[in-house]
Amino acid sequence: MIRSIVWKMAGCHLAVPGRPYPNFILKKETAVNLNFEEQIEHLIALQDVDNAIQKVDADVEEAPKKLEDIRKRFDEIERQRRDILDRIETLKENERRLERETMEESDRRRKNSLRFDQISTAREMEAYNMEMENAERSNRSRAEEKARLQEELRLADKKLQEIDDVWTGCKAEKEVREESFQEMMRSSKERRTDLEQKREAVAEGIQPPVLNRYEFIRKRLSHPVIVPVTRSICSGCHISIPPQTYIELQGRKKILNCPNCQRLIYFKAPEEKEPEEN
Repeated sequence: MIRSIVWKMAGCHLAVPGRPYPNFILKKETAVNLNFEEQIEHLIALQDVDNAIQKVDADVEEAPKKLEDIRKRFDEIERQRRDILDRIETLKENERRLERETMEESDRRRKNSLRFDQISTAREMEAYNMEMENAERSNRSRAEEKARLQEELRLADKKLQEIDDVWTGCKAEKEVREESFQEMMRSSKERRTDLEQKREAVAEGIQPPVLNRYEFIRKRLSHPVIVPVTRSICSGCHISIPPQTYIELQGRKKILNCPNCQRLIYFKAPEEKEPEEN
């Protein structure tokens, strides 16, 4: 199992986390000098790097979706807030209209009171009284409408205060996520560049025919590409391989493909169970 692979080229050292194999150094044209076990080590290390690259790519693909969720939620809260503000403005405009009508009516009543002394006939008095009754009904109607508007304004202000709290929190969360998104994209780009360099370093230690087989399988199958076989069972497809293939695999002389899933396979001895204590 590989502990780490260190690429020593032009003074550059890149460590690839992996499994507990001894450390070794990769240089150009070292693949031809590697034995079977070392080829397997490099293939496993390459797969670890590819898995890491796949994880970075998945995170980069998923990040905008998460950001879009908070943006949609903020836009919906913003829409609700604008609706409440528009409603409050409409109510206030109606209040101002009532104030104008009340002032106009007050002015008419003042003028009518001056006209009262000029009434000389019963018919004029009757018209005056009817006009005053109509003005009184209008005043009562305006007073009722004003009371209703004030209650609606009170409820609307309460809703605005509630949604303002939600709006402020959501806006702050959106800004934090947008900042985190930019930082995540920057670090992901750097991480992927680093992984690509590590991948190139690891691939240097794999013979071209084997590397080509690995790349061919990787493009056509989901991970993993290289898997262990224990007790003749391929851990990739979980199907038993033929006995002759299993025997050949235990010889550790060449890299084989699983006859069922076509993944690269290598022999892994079964783990021995520790004896139970009495």
